[in-house]
Amino acid sequence: MRLIRLAATPAAFFLPSRSKHVTAGKLALISMVVTVFFLFTAGNNLPGGSLDFIAWAEAIVRGMTLPPHVASRDIGFPLLYILAGFPWSHSFVGITLILASFAVLIPVLVYWSLVRTSRTIAFYMGVVCIISLSPITYMKFFFHDQAYMFFGLLAVALLIDFLWCGHFRTLYLFTLAALAISFTRPAGNLMFPVLMIIAYVTVRGPIRHYLACALIFVLVTGAYQWHRYEIFDMRNRPSIPSGMGMQMFYSMYLYLGDFGYQLSPDLGPNTKHLLDKLQQGLQPDVRESAIIKRALIDTPPDFMEKHVYSFTPQGLVEKIMTAPNEEYYMRAPRKIPLAKSPRI
Repeated sequence: MRLIRLAATPAAFFLPSRSKHVTAGKLALISMVVTVFFLFTAGNNLPGGSLDFIAWAEAIVRGMTLPPHVASRDIGFPLLYILAGFPWSHSFVGITLILASFAVLIPVLVYWSLVRTSRTIAFYMGVVCIISLSPITYMKFFFHDQAYMFFGLLAVALLIDFLWCGHFRTLYLFTLAALAISFTRPAGNLMFPVLMIIAYVTVRGPIRHYLACALIFVLVTGAYQWHRYEIFDMRNRPSIPSGMGMQMFYSMYLYLGDFGYQLSPDLGPNTKHLLDKLQQGLQPDVRESAIIKRALIDTPPDFMEKHVYSFTPQGLVEKIMTAPNEEYYMRAPRKIPLAKSPRI
């Protein structure tokens, strides 16, 4: 009997409790064990473009301006760098701990999103979330993905709670979470209006609360736009820097081949203009061209010799068209202005 009791004690740890809070605590502890293991065993990853967030955090603290290409990012992740003390310590420990705390809480947010329907299903979906390793996949990936995933789940969990209970304080908290996700990644900008409409249609109640939340969102977003105007020094630039064109071109360039097509001047005047400008920028020789020296300065030499320097200007342009990859996309073509035409 004693052996059965001893065996049942750890087994009970993986069973839902009668108390929602105790069950959430169990999930948090299980998630913490997994997170701590990978916190010490997984390697750090600084993907392309990750330095833009560090530059933004430094610019805020030092009162500097940013170059136009950083405009494709948002302020959310730089603010986490500042919260972690990176501009002063230049240590990644703080930001890693913040991302690790997000990893611990993500399964808990999955649980709280489902707990009102079934506590058992909610608990085991949280366990499945941990087993899938999705909470820790981007934990040491110093990019905005982990924060975007956490704030997205937080906003959804708060919205679901509001739909069930109708407490307007939860709606205000949802608004703050929606602002966080909007400031973390451009893709989150449409989340607030869509979900706010769902909240109003489902719950109704005094419209003043919905209007107040909308006003908060508009005012904070307006303040952020003023910040972007200042930090990108827009008053002294010929055009407003934006990453919208890069984002629209990204999927088309990388995945066009999956549909049986490839990048070509025949796609439209903007594509032809881009390719012509690229070829002009590669003159007189790929190895000596200014665009390559400027854009591929930190690319590994072996890659440069095999995939860049071995081509003529025309050959490299054809290679970029026929063999799309992240390195070609992120470097050479992204700063070339497009012709004024609605066609690609």
